[in-house]
Amino acid sequence: MKLIPNIYRNNNSNAEKKVFNLFRDIDLGPGWTAFHSLNISESDYKLMCEADFVLLGPRGLFIFEVKGGRIRRENGIWYYKDRYSVEHKSSEGPFKQAINGMYALQKKINTKKLSIGYGVIFPDVSFNENSPEWPDESVCDDRFTKDKVFFKKYLIRLIDYWVGKQNRRELLSNDPVLSQIINKLRPDFDHSPSLFNKLVQEDKEINKHTEEQYLIIDAIEDNERIICTGGAGTGKSFLAVEITRRELFKQKSVILLVMEELFATYLKSQLADELKDKNYILNICSKLELKELLNSIETQFDVLIVDEGQDLMSAENMDIMDSALKNGLSNGKWRYFMDPNKQAGVVGCFDDEAYEIMKSYNHTSHKLSQNCRNTKQIVSQAEFHTGASIGDPFSKNTGKSVIHCDVIDQEDELNEINKILGKWVGEEDIPLSDIAILSPLQFSDSIASKLDKRWRKRIQEISQNNVMLEDNKILFSTIKNFKGLERMCIILVDTEKIKDMKNPLATLYIALTRARTYLWIASSKEFKEYLSFNLKQRGLSVQ
Repeated sequence: MKLIPNIYRNNNSNAEKKVFNLFRDIDLGPGWTAFHSLNISESDYKLMCEADFVLLGPRGLFIFEVKGGRIRRENGIWYYKDRYSVEHKSSEGPFKQAINGMYALQKKINTKKLSIGYGVIFPDVSFNENSPEWPDESVCDDRFTKDKVFFKKYLIRLIDYWVGKQNRRELLSNDPVLSQIINKLRPDFDHSPSLFNKLVQEDKEINKHTEEQYLIIDAIEDNERIICTGGAGTGKSFLAVEITRRELFKQKSVILLVMEELFATYLKSQLADELKDKNYILNICSKLELKELLNSIETQFDVLIVDEGQDLMSAENMDIMDSALKNGLSNGKWRYFMDPNKQAGVVGCFDDEAYEIMKSYNHTSHKLSQNCRNTKQIVSQAEFHTGASIGDPFSKNTGKSVIHCDVIDQEDELNEINKILGKWVGEEDIPLSDIAILSPLQFSDSIASKLDKRWRKRIQEISQNNVMLEDNKILFSTIKNFKGLERMCIILVDTEKIKDMKNPLATLYIALTRARTYLWIASSKEFKEYLSFNLKQRGLSVQ
């Protein structure tokens, strides 16, 4: 059965994990979807309640509460003993919890065409208690959780009971009502932690996947080979990490490949739990690390996932990938994420002939069109000045204007950088760790090394040791080393040197697309001339 999310992430409950695996393994036919850990607002007497599992299909919508460990009730109070022998008590009880979740869900979505019901699952104990407070058909105990065959019998019995009570017709498996309910429920809980940005700690925000990303994830599940393209900020790395987790959960061995060691280190931090899990075979590699790995082992991997693939598009790299993958690139399982815009050339290379060969393999193509990183203003600036397409901004809220701060000389630039840091940190209380200074130059050559001492002592140069930057420090990085990364606030300095880079337009593209909210640019005379030259080349005029 389709299960959303299809990876179990709550390590605190063995009972829920057991039920999760049962839902995943059974087949009730077309049109059925199960949801795990669904938060439901607008319950009768709580601001929020949680349904452990929700089952949706042509015959109805059913909510399940799971209680593991020892269960008892005395004088109307329910007692649960968990796997650590810690006892918890509740006057509400699991059946009332399930009923409350059912009514809350009924309020939240239109269920007029569907039967609706609830069940309570006790996977660890025999529960033979009869009571007018609950129907026998709603109860699932250890007799029904032995395996998927018995669990399916329970679900069919429960569904028959609730459908019989309400006498509503069965929908077709492709009825749009089911799709509408899925779209209504899924964004409420299938969230992935922000991959690159440590936002203000008090907020502890997470980024929702866009509906487009959900569809890509669903499609990737059904295809052996995928080429997924999208501009900076369209969520390619979100998808690469999420799909890595899902393949590992299926007990597949996975290689996650990127060009640069710094970005590989960052991805390792995002998948740290999976790397520690001895049940998983996962290698997150830069190109250099993969070559060394292949020299030391003879094993090939079940799945290849490539991020920032535009940097690895060459015949040599394709040979390396081919040798790492079971059945090779022509018949193996791979997911290739790449940016078709202006990034290639800053690191790595992009060979058109190699790309044609890659596309000649039987694969499915997907294009991401929504930008879920940058504000509308940043998207507009990046597209205007580079000619790239980085997608429609997912957030429709009005963001901050991109600031082009005119600077006359180095002294003027230093004064302006000091002022913007003072404004962000002193007046707007932005944490230092949410700010990055980007330059085409190394720190020792950058104007950032000449800032006032009060700021200079708060700056850390990016490295493999601080890529997560847990310390409350401003991050300094070359534009090249910041590929794939982001911060809430970006200060772009030494802009007069961008035109001297190996691929200046690609360097500019990367620099303009790293900021989530604030983008401040020290706009020198040489930089403005370079922007004007680019626009004239495309038949445009300066804004």
